[in-house]
Amino acid sequence: KLRELYLENNRLSGPLPIELGGRKFMEVLDLGNNNFSGPIPAELGQLSKLRELYLENNRLSGPLPIELGGWKSMKVLGLGNKNFSNHIPAELGQLSKLRELYLRNNSLSGPLPIELGGWKS
Repeated sequence: KLRELYLENNRLSGPLPIELGGRKFMEVLDLGNNNFSGPIPAELGQLSKLRELYLENNRLSGPLPIELGGWKSMKVLGLGNKNFSNHIPAELGQLSKLRELYLRNNSLSGPLPIELGGWKS
């Protein structure tokens, strides 16, 4: 039962495998500083125990999937330095345990969702 996977700072490439969404016991997934490309698979939203996700400094792109709002245990979400477009999904406001959110250096647009104001400080 793999709970933590650290593969940061390598030269891994290609799309993120949708099969990662089947790792129901995964708590930490660090794939930062690689060459992954394409969108974040919606299947990653099935990782219900995930509390830390690091995808910074890859070549990921496209809109942020609304399925990310299903991560009820998420504490740290690192999605900076990519080519994400569109808007910040209101569903991120459902991440009640979130303590750190990194969306810097993307191509996001539109207003900040009011749902983000529901986070506790």
